Amino acid sequence: MWLPGSVDDKWEVPQRPRCILILKVKYMSHKPKSRGCTSSTKGCTSSTKGCTSWTKGFTLVEILIVVVILGILAMIVIPQFSDASETTRSTTTVALLRTVRGQLELYRAQHNSENPTIVQMWGNLTQKTDMVGTIDPTGKFGPYLSQPPVNQYTLSSTVVAVGTGTANDGWEYDPAAAAVTAVGFDEASGTYTAP
Repeated sequence: MWLPGSVDDKWEVPQRPRCILILKVKYMSHKPKSRGCTSSTKGCTSSTKGCTSWTKGFTLVEILIVVVILGILAMIVIPQFSDASETTRSTTTVALLRTVRGQLELYRAQHNSENPTIVQMWGNLTQKTDMVGTIDPTGKFGPYLSQPPVNQYTLSSTVVAVGTGTANDGWEYDPAAAAVTAVGFDEASGTYTAP
């Protein structure tokens, strides 16, 4: 048997017939070169069919086993990524709602307890305004948001009245109560249901 670093660097003839050895799976860095059967190999003569030396490469069975193992691992891992993306959407939506609600409170505090209308919503929160809520580039108040937030489920930033949201809308807003919700998103359970 060949051992790495041996002095003679030769293959020792196995004690069993070489024909049987080709059925064993050996993972060695060096394999014997093609040699015919010799009479010195016990139990293996030159007339024995199928008596060949090892060749480099993998068998079809070995490749199929690896493919099956990779398939099993993929079935285990992929659903976990799906759950992670759903959790991320839910968490991001909750964070956006908190941010918008906080900025609406700040807007109310600076504008005599007045809320922006549905039409003015993002304009008043993303641009400077004066004391009465009119958009004015020289105004003293705002901007409260750098840009309108996008609903992570509908991928929209449009604002509609409460109860009228569709799958194309992002947010529902009640100006009287300064209540903002994400269209189709249940904040208590953190789940989305298409409207």
